[in-house]
Amino acid sequence: QRIYNNNITTSGSDSEGIALVDTTFNITVYSNRIKTTGSNSPGIEIKYNAFNHSFSNNFVNSSSIGIRINGSILGRTDGYVSNISFINDTILCNSGCTADIMITSNSTDITLLNVSFNKSRIAFVQHTPVSGSSEKNNITVKWYTTINVTDNVGAAVSSASVNISDKFNVSR
Repeated sequence: QRIYNNNITTSGSDSEGIALVDTTFNITVYSNRIKTTGSNSPGIEIKYNAFNHSFSNNFVNSSSIGIRINGSILGRTDGYVSNISFINDTILCNSGCTADIMITSNSTDITLLNVSFNKSRIAFVQHTPVSGSSEKNNITVKWYTTINVTDNVGAAVSSASVNISDKFNVSR
């Protein structure tokens, strides 16, 4: 299943742009423009037993929550969300926004690759777990770059070796 090339605008409270809810799997969502302006209205909502979804080249503009990933639904905490990827998406959360990305209730293996968002607005929200259970949430953020090595006259250098260090001078 695919959701693609849409312009989606919502303005009411509790109105998601795109919602994948209650046992969804293998959905590809790409090249959409999503704008939500109501309270508690994420641009993208992934909720309760959602697996193997992929998002790419979407633009999300929200005044509430950019993306909310939530393993529970209506008080049920026995579900989870897993193996969700975002590639080359843009998340724009306006002033007053709760979070660019919110993760809660057993949402694991969430990967963002070259996604533009405010890194200080990732929220991990713990729900009250069922007695004797624990909650697991994780997100992996990755970036890649393309490097072109040229000589002093601008010609490409074939088989060049490049070493890159992070801000702590550690090579990876």
